[in-house]
Amino acid sequence: MKFEQGPSEILKPVLIERIKETNDVQNLEQKLSLEQIEQIMEKVEDINAPGNAFSVTDLQDCVSSPKLKSILSDGLLGHSYFWPESRGMGEKAMVNKETWAKNTRVHKNSLVHFNITGQILLPADSKFPIADSAWMQDNEDGKIAVLFDLSKYEEDATIGGETKDKLGSRTFRPHEFNANAKLKDSTYGFTLSHRVPSRFFKGLVIKLVTGEKHTDKYGVLRGQECRDSVIYDEQANKIGKIMREVYQDKSDLLLPIYDHYGNLRWPKKMRREEVKKFIAERDAKNTNKEEK
Repeated sequence: MKFEQGPSEILKPVLIERIKETNDVQNLEQKLSLEQIEQIMEKVEDINAPGNAFSVTDLQDCVSSPKLKSILSDGLLGHSYFWPESRGMGEKAMVNKETWAKNTRVHKNSLVHFNITGQILLPADSKFPIADSAWMQDNEDGKIAVLFDLSKYEEDATIGGETKDKLGSRTFRPHEFNANAKLKDSTYGFTLSHRVPSRFFKGLVIKLVTGEKHTDKYGVLRGQECRDSVIYDEQANKIGKIMREVYQDKSDLLLPIYDHYGNLRWPKKMRREEVKKFIAERDAKNTNKEEK
């Protein structure tokens, strides 16, 4: 079984028997009720459609540590470059809720870094804005992005670096690099204040890499992109298990998991085109129910 990849990229061939075996194991491990699966499938969307807000972090660092559980339970916590707990950009920062609360209360400069599909500088023929965005590019550990509902926040029209860390609660604006250049569509993206609670989450997107490494033209060591569908399913199932542990009493917060091209990986498997067809049929059905 092959899932849609980039224009010239195809997943490594996998035996059909192995796919079926993986699906059987996955169904046993999920332990999801039909009602829970239906709740998750109501959140399924085309992640490549314009207007999807997403924030990216390193996958391996996140899944193999308490970080993913912290994100799922506490939400995306804002941080500042000037905090000693923040190591580099948002994807490297690990801030616990107590530190976040203290710094936000004292300094009021905790920012969540994110981007929006349809507002990213990409090649004109790009069909995969999340996969092609700078923050999802290959690195040593793979990537995981959190999709969230940006409608819960208001855009701050203020432009200029002087106020870059003084966003009001529940507001966002272009990142200061964009603001100084007065750009609305850059890979530098946007910042919001001060947190994205997990109830605003809409889905998770994963990008996996292999153990093979290469150095890019900038001298950065990166991992080769994984093309194995079975490995994606195993990782999605692992993340799904973590979600079930965190949300054992809040199953309405369970999220669909996609790969970075928009194929659904959990709790069901659908190619990107099947996802789009499912959404159209689901929304039409829901509209008919409302009209009745």
